[in-house]
This record gives sequence, structure tokens and C-alpha cells, in this order.
Amino acid sequence: GTPSWPQWTPVLQECFKTHMSNITASCGFSFNWVENQAVHSFMNEFFPFANSISSYQLSNCIIPHEVERFQQAAKNHCCGSDATLQTDGWTGINFHYLVAFMITTAN
Repeated sequence: GTPSWPQWTPVLQECFKTHMSNITASCGFSFNWVENQAVHSFMNEFFPFANSISSYQLSNCIIPHEVERFQQAAKNHCCGSDATLQTDGWTGINFHYLVAFMITTAN
């Protein structure tokens, strides 16, 4: 029989984009993996109503939005706490200078 698909909503699309950014970051994938033909075939079969995303959208919109969301959640969680802030900087293999920050709190 024909599978019954849930109604694809803007909320589901946002959830889909969040998962795609989390998969990209947690697996260390390059941003262009979302444009791979095998990925497109998989998405078309199992997520036929999802709007596909490009590597440009992933790197310039979706991931920066997720970073902002995580940053705000961390700020909210440690608000009013004593904290230790650490930073490190380096040059990536693409000659872009990267700076990372880590904050540690009792919470």
C-alpha cells in the first residue's frame, strides 16, 4: 500500500532543518553533503514533503541560527552564576582564523 505521510508543516520544516544542522555538526560532515545525490534520493523517499536545503542555506542561515539558539540557552542557564571563561584561537586549514570560547559554571 501507499504510505501515509503526516501533513508537512512549517514547524516540521524548522525541526527538519535543526536536525540537518545537528547531523552536519555532530558527524563532522562538510556542508555540501546535503547536495549529494544519494542524500537527495533518501530525502525524496523518506521525507518527500520536506523542502531540501542547500549548503549555502546550511552554512549561512541554518547553522548560525542554531549557534545563536545554543548560545542564548547557555547564557540563560548560567545567568547569575560564577563562571570561568576560556578561549583558544587557531588558523584552520582553509586559512580562516577561528576563535572558540568555553564557559564553565557550577550549574
